[in-house]
Amino acid sequence: MATAVAAVLVVVAAVVIQGNGSATPSAPASDDVVAKVDGIAIPMREFALYLDQDRSAVVAFLQQRFGAQDGASFWTTRFAGKTASEWLEAAALADVTRTTVQFELASRYKLVLSPSYADFVTAWQTENERRAQAVANHQPIYGPQQYTESNYLSYVVGNLAYALQDKLAADGTFDTSDATLQAYYLKHASDFTTNQIGPAPINFEPVKLQVRLASLDAQYRALIDRRVASARVTTTADLARLVSSGCIAVGACS
Repeated sequence: MATAVAAVLVVVAAVVIQGNGSATPSAPASDDVVAKVDGIAIPMREFALYLDQDRSAVVAFLQQRFGAQDGASFWTTRFAGKTASEWLEAAALADVTRTTVQFELASRYKLVLSPSYADFVTAWQTENERRAQAVANHQPIYGPQQYTESNYLSYVVGNLAYALQDKLAADGTFDTSDATLQAYYLKHASDFTTNQIGPAPINFEPVKLQVRLASLDAQYRALIDRRVASARVTTTADLARLVSSGCIAVGACS
């Protein structure tokens, strides 16, 4: 299991006592479902990756926006009506929702077996086994000898984005007509390099491929934004209990 996951799911030997004298709640097991996105289960191990990923950004945001001070009560202190732990939960939920939406779309286009995180974990383990075998056989590999769970998730999601853009362009979901590309170019001409001196030329042929890629990326991000906004996200009572205690933010649940 990735170091990030282990840090969040650590089980302490002694019972941690909160300031109010109550015992820290027990953390869900790695594969326990803590949320669902459009009915797709989110296990604790996946959610933990995003807690770890977003923690420092949330701390920095709260310090800059509200002048938050680090300390023993930081994660249970309220800022604009939400505890720091609730701010972190919201950030992690937003990120895991975006990833799940992309996996669900990729499964529709047969780019992944399913949107299930369990299938992703199997694929990650299989890839690391393949890489280990290649190294043992003195065969060349590209990239790291072994992926962490978090790094492989980022790698896969990034590759799926490019593959989905091609699929969505091929079936007509995305508009790649010259009229659309030229309109995009004229709106974002400063983003592209040509040999033209002065105003952007009407003829965008020299940078048409660049324009097409940028337009597809913009259309893809807008599509995912819409799907994220309309996704039905639910969380479990166990997760709410851990968030309210603040222990989930620091990986100190018992």
